[in-house]
Amino acid sequence: MDDDASGKAEGAQSIRRAVAILSVLAAGQEAGVRLTDVTERTGLDTLCVARRLGVFPIQVLMVDVGQRRPLGMSSAGLAMLARLQEVECEEILTQNEVRLRRLGLSLPRVRELVATTQRRGHVIREHGLIPGTKVVSVALEAPGGKSLAAFTAAGIDRRMSQQHTAEIAARLKESVARIETMLPR
Repeated sequence: MDDDASGKAEGAQSIRRAVAILSVLAAGQEAGVRLTDVTERTGLDTLCVARRLGVFPIQVLMVDVGQRRPLGMSSAGLAMLARLQEVECEEILTQNEVRLRRLGLSLPRVRELVATTQRRGHVIREHGLIPGTKVVSVALEAPGGKSLAAFTAAGIDRRMSQQHTAEIAARLKESVARIETMLPR
């Protein structure tokens, strides 16, 4: 494939990804889920690419748009790692070990969180990175088993009961499943 054709294919892929992300945001809003972050995987990192604020006067802004974090640190990163094959997940964790350790995370703890996420099918952080918050994240998987992005709803922990958190997780999963069926195979 020549450079021009390759560039067009990458451009088309970016457009499809943007449409998928916007569709998840819209579906989440229609279902009453206030998504705060849309995070994309870029190599060994997560990158916050979009934010949609809810209507409650107190907003939980876990990460700024444009901010990168090592995969394994945030709930979005855990959701994405949990959708990968074990070998790829382990390679990423090994390469990010020093960075994660600097953030106070050990590999055994991150592996435990990934395993919990795999069993649940989503991340629930009872105590978000910001004190007094709770976070739910679900990963979007591209054809071939690659984690593409994660969608996160965050809120004040006292407003997110166990039942409400389960409802948010279910709505996020439904939205992500719809988007995954729209991605080219």
